[in-house]
Amino acid sequence: TRKQDEVMEKHFSAFGQTALGLSSKVRLTVGVRIEHVNARVKSFDQLSSMTASDTLVLPKLSLAFGPWNKTAYFINFGDGFHSNDARGFTSNLTNADERPTPLVRTRGAEVGVRTQAVKNLQSSLSIWHLRSASELIYVGDAGTTEPNAASARSGIEWANYWSPTPSTTIDLDIALSRARFRTDPDGVGRFFPGSVNRTIALGVSSEHGPLTLGARLRTIGPRALTQDNSIKAKASTLVNAKAAYAVSKNVSISAELFNAFNRKDNDIEYFYASQLRGESSPVEDRHIHPVEPRTLRLSLRVTL
Repeated sequence: TRKQDEVMEKHFSAFGQTALGLSSKVRLTVGVRIEHVNARVKSFDQLSSMTASDTLVLPKLSLAFGPWNKTAYFINFGDGFHSNDARGFTSNLTNADERPTPLVRTRGAEVGVRTQAVKNLQSSLSIWHLRSASELIYVGDAGTTEPNAASARSGIEWANYWSPTPSTTIDLDIALSRARFRTDPDGVGRFFPGSVNRTIALGVSSEHGPLTLGARLRTIGPRALTQDNSIKAKASTLVNAKAAYAVSKNVSISAELFNAFNRKDNDIEYFYASQLRGESSPVEDRHIHPVEPRTLRLSLRVTL
């Protein structure tokens, strides 16, 4: 045995908010969240066995305006967090000044609009920006994540929910984003691996008495696999379909078709060094998990 860890983490949080109507068309909401974590690691390597704790106070603020002509506007601002692997911030093998903090603060803002001005259509559009004190990067060779430099992300999201008929619903979500490290001390690039810059989801469902039909398309755009963006993952597109029939109140049957067009895309893709049997030294290359081939699943559901 070279590495074996037992981790005990305790998370405590408290949240409170108050809402104030500044006028009939303007509403202010102010909140705060307190987050505390305590971690204890018992390691096969005694130098990595220790405890650590951290606390963050996270303010929140929201302004909503309207509605006018079935259209409302909003501004959101606040702090959030993500947590680091306890085995990293409790290790005595790392210099205390270089250990990642248990909780990492993020700060975000969002401006947007929601409308029902068009009959049978609910639509929202928002522009957002998020800054993080450090970014978690997945390290495939180690099978874990490690903290990296501070990051900044920004993007735009458009969500739509349309019912052209009482029995048919169509939804469309489009998200575009840009993500970069805020600094590049090593001169290797400011892209961070795995950050998706475009996602599109389109779904349609229709009910005809006991029969329900549906299909969904999902597209994930290309993404950087290295910090200099010289190696990229290809975009992937999948289409799934489903048909369900209610035989009675308690019995239904369904058929689901996954990857309907039998695409040869990748669900997972990383770029790092690994060494196969027979290789004299590690080789940097892509490591992938392909999408499942076209698959048909038949189901019978009985509710008692």
